[in-house]
Amino acid sequence: MRTPSAALAAALILTHATTDAKTISYTLSGVTTLNMVQAGDFTSEFPVGTKWSAVLEWDNASSALFLSDTQGQYRLTRFKITLQGKSGPWSTSSLPENGAFTLNLPFAPGGKHELQFTSGWGPNVHSNPVVENLQPYSANIILGDPTAKAITTLSPAPSVLKTSDWSLAFADSYLKFYLSESATQVVYGEVRSIQSNTAPEISVRQPADNELADAKGSRDFGRAAVNSNGATRTFTVRNTGKSKLSGIEVTKTGSHKGDFNVGDLPASSLNPGESMRFTVSFRPKGKEERTATLRIASNDEDENPFRIRLKGTGR
Repeated sequence: MRTPSAALAAALILTHATTDAKTISYTLSGVTTLNMVQAGDFTSEFPVGTKWSAVLEWDNASSALFLSDTQGQYRLTRFKITLQGKSGPWSTSSLPENGAFTLNLPFAPGGKHELQFTSGWGPNVHSNPVVENLQPYSANIILGDPTAKAITTLSPAPSVLKTSDWSLAFADSYLKFYLSESATQVVYGEVRSIQSNTAPEISVRQPADNELADAKGSRDFGRAAVNSNGATRTFTVRNTGKSKLSGIEVTKTGSHKGDFNVGDLPASSLNPGESMRFTVSFRPKGKEERTATLRIASNDEDENPFRIRLKGTGR
């Protein structure tokens, strides 16, 4: 899959966060219609017609970042975009405090309502800052309404996103994905569906403020003497979906998997909004670089197992 690419004695903690009924979650999806990227690895892996999807979440009780007579802007708590490549999906998520959406009313009579979701600008605001030989600079999804009836108020943030309120004709609603700083390499796509999310969704962070991407994340445990305890890393698994995340199990693969010790999981399932932590410790059995892959199994639909590369150096 191209998904959108640790002393064990530390205490294990299970955090039961109360499910937030104010969290709104949707998935938008479609296919790409125009690829302005120069021919190469990207266009071979993600040609025109590639399926794309975006997971969007926000708190409809949160305060506006900006509010005027014609515009209201709010923070997204989650913006994850996925391109379904020929050999599997590639994903990236907007890092905290970067994703946002804006409600726009027409400035003049005859204009259309517009709702724009954005991941923020620059590779450094994305959890997976590389796709093939390019870098994601910003993913934008625009929904348009030529009837100017979709937006009834700019505040509070919307609690429902109805397909029937928006025109999904390509001229009105579309994906625009920038893959260069100069905005010359861009992928366009059409919006085909808007669906309320009810599925479980795994999120893995290490450290707690850094969201990892499946099969793209790598954690370095540094150097340690052979047969001596090295660094310990704490991983946080969270269910950001709308139904139970179950069958959670952590395993290791790779020629040096015995050099990385995984602590017991506090639970095998998480309700929506719940999270738990577990540790991985490094104790090299030999010199030079030691590598393994951490695999977190669950019932997540497109990230099962969730894979993280582990590495450290024995001395």
